Amino acid sequence: MLLVGFSAVLVAVMAAVPVLRRGGPALVPILAAGQLGAHTTLAFGGGGHHADMASGPIGGMSAQMLAAHAVAIGVCAALIAAAERIGPRTEAALRAVVAAVVVAIPVLERPRSWRPVTEVHPLVSALCRVSVSRRGPPLFV
Repeated sequence: MLLVGFSAVLVAVMAAVPVLRRGGPALVPILAAGQLGAHTTLAFGGGGHHADMASGPIGGMSAQMLAAHAVAIGVCAALIAAAERIGPRTEAALRAVVAAVVVAIPVLERPRSWRPVTEVHPLVSALCRVSVSRRGPPLFV
């Protein structure tokens, strides 16, 4: 739950600052803040994996942990940049495929008319018609 809260705060900050919404150069610092914040959140929340944070040289993290986070930041930045490049091309290809499929579907020239086989009166309305009281003056008074 702590990670969900931290992620919501990070996304809110990204949405509020126009420079961060564009991606590009701001992507690496945002990913670094996310890695550091998630790591700190996990350490704050407790757990065996992050129990050794106090023993590390930089911010409580060991050199291996810093290297792993740096690699994760680089790989994630490359994947996000590739997805942003591929996204518009993928959308255009999907639009072309959907347009071709929609054109290929045959359409009836004259729509068929629908007629019910029998008239259906729901049981509730039949019971209400019989049970309604007819008290009062005659209709033609």
